[in-house]
Amino acid sequence: MSAILTNFGERYDDDDTSHYQHGIPGIPTDGKVVLLKNSKLKSNVYLVGTNHMSKESADTVKKVINYVRPNAVAIELCEQRADLKNSETEDVNLFKVFCNCMLRPGKLPMKIHLFAEACWKLRLQAACIDSGLEFKVAMQEASKIRARCFFIDEDIDVTYEKMSKVFSWVLLWEHLFAEVDYTRASLREDKANEKKQYPEFMKVVDDDREKFMFEKIRTIRKKKLW
Repeated sequence: MSAILTNFGERYDDDDTSHYQHGIPGIPTDGKVVLLKNSKLKSNVYLVGTNHMSKESADTVKKVINYVRPNAVAIELCEQRADLKNSETEDVNLFKVFCNCMLRPGKLPMKIHLFAEACWKLRLQAACIDSGLEFKVAMQEASKIRARCFFIDEDIDVTYEKMSKVFSWVLLWEHLFAEVDYTRASLREDKANEKKQYPEFMKVVDDDREKFMFEKIRTIRKKKLW
């Protein structure tokens, strides 16, 4: 069995490059695509690390799926987010978006954060930048080769509920006015700094979700892969 896992698995040891030799033509062996083999269980898992803002990442996902032709494609979305991704439209009522954010759990800083994030995504859409394009591509390409899609992320409502308990005005200020560099090295540095400054928040949005996804991918199609 082979599985493609999109945007999961950036936690392997940087000094160990043995997994970088994935054997897929046209894709660099720089760690963005990693091959994990389990000879005992006869399973291969390809981890595809992606940048949500990058069309190149979406192209990589497409190349990997078309070359490997896996049995399953696991995607860093929950069922609800996958449905929203498939139903995205340019006709957006900003007032409705605002009301939806205000109805989310948590205190005011959390609600403002969600509305600011929604506005940011609308700005990207207006600039013809499709955030999370690799997710759409993964679903489309999986459908073409009749591979089953598995949405392995924690339910977004559960994540928001946990976030609401640790989100603060200080975090809101940081997120509203932070200058983000979307290069791989910069994102890793930013994540490391946030873990030091806001460990409870990062545990919710990063550590807990990665543990959840890891357990999901280990038993794709009720068959243990790892």
